Amino acid sequence: MRTHLRSISVALAIAGAPAVYAHSDHCNVDSDYDFKITDDALVFERDSGNPERVEFRHGELIIDGQRQNLSTADRDRVARFERDAREIVPEAKAIALDAVDLAAVALEQVATAFASGDDRDRIIARGNDLRVRLRDRIESANSSDSFDEEEFEEAIEEIVETAVPELVGGVAAMAMKAAFSGDEDMVTQIEARAEELERTIEREVEARADLIETRADALCERVRQLDQIESQFEFAMADGRSLDLLDTD
Repeated sequence: MRTHLRSISVALAIAGAPAVYAHSDHCNVDSDYDFKITDDALVFERDSGNPERVEFRHGELIIDGQRQNLSTADRDRVARFERDAREIVPEAKAIALDAVDLAAVALEQVATAFASGDDRDRIIARGNDLRVRLRDRIESANSSDSFDEEEFEEAIEEIVETAVPELVGGVAAMAMKAAFSGDEDMVTQIEARAEELERTIEREVEARADLIETRADALCERVRQLDQIESQFEFAMADGRSLDLLDTD
């Protein structure tokens, strides 16, 4: 039975892993600002501090309502920052959407292998409901505060944790029934399910998780490049300080 439970644990761990890939901590990105993207501008805003609001608006930089007088080089940097940030947002959403889909797929595969009847249908239905809810939130999000990253992780962890007792209980029941009855055919079936699940995980789930992580790494590099553009700005604010919207490690 240990082998069967290990298969479940591996699959469920992978199901929850994509949430980490989509989390900003994966990039070591820090910002004191909430970020919002609209058709007209990129907006960095916070409740207190100096400055409170920074807008990148079609190549112009507006700080706390004041349009900045920029050098030719800085105008180019502002335009590049705005363009690159706009390109990053849909890719970040696409990665998060793929992560959600992978979590639901992993749950469905485990449920199909080790659950049956109403238990299987209930687990798969919960996974699909989670997928729909998270996809809707991701697709409609246009700011950093319209979709909470911790909420994203907790939603996936919730469905994984909820499924564990049902899956483990079902496998344990099958194994005990086979042991007490001496049903060698049932033992063989359980072993075959476990082995097939592990092969499926290696072939499909792990490969897709690795691809998501690779894409997340590439996206992180693009975010670091935004930070580099920002660090090259020549202009200074009224108090002499440089603009500091992003910090990356």
